[in-house]
Amino acid sequence: MPSGWFYSNTNNKNAECLLYQPTPCERSTLAPLIGKDMRLQNLSWAAAAGAIISNPRDLAKWVRALFGGRVIPERQLVEMTTVVSQRTGEPVEQAQEKEPAFGLDLAQAYKADFGGRFWFYEGTTLGYRCIFVYWPQYGLIMTVATNSQPPEGQDQLGDFVLGKVLRTLADAKFIAATLPPGAGRRD
Repeated sequence: MPSGWFYSNTNNKNAECLLYQPTPCERSTLAPLIGKDMRLQNLSWAAAAGAIISNPRDLAKWVRALFGGRVIPERQLVEMTTVVSQRTGEPVEQAQEKEPAFGLDLAQAYKADFGGRFWFYEGTTLGYRCIFVYWPQYGLIMTVATNSQPPEGQDQLGDFVLGKVLRTLADAKFIAATLPPGAGRRD
């Protein structure tokens, strides 16, 4: 068993099993999909580990509702947004320029070139990717969905989209290009 911080969809699947079944899941949800052509399928098979059956507009509404306190109680939102270093696995107050942080299915990063501190998540499931980014200091949410999956370690969608869109917003003076460290934790 690895020590420190690591991400696993297994925890979401285990939580789903506990919520919806009287006994733990005994068989892999993915087993029936091995070797199956997934091009004509939707993502419902992924269940709690990524079964988004939606669109970018609805995802943006959900993110706004989540951070606006309309999805889960405040106490749970605080727990969800309590973060650990992705490098060390130790609790941190917030992400820093060279140290992204992760909460419960939610990541936080700070990049001066990308408008300061922001919350985000990119989900990838058999040929699909969906990203949301939320800048509380601007009230800005951006979502992107695509039906592509790059080779391992070559995903540049988030940086590309963030870089282009945020540069355009900064040039239009809609957002500031940089923020002081410590700006915008969650609200």
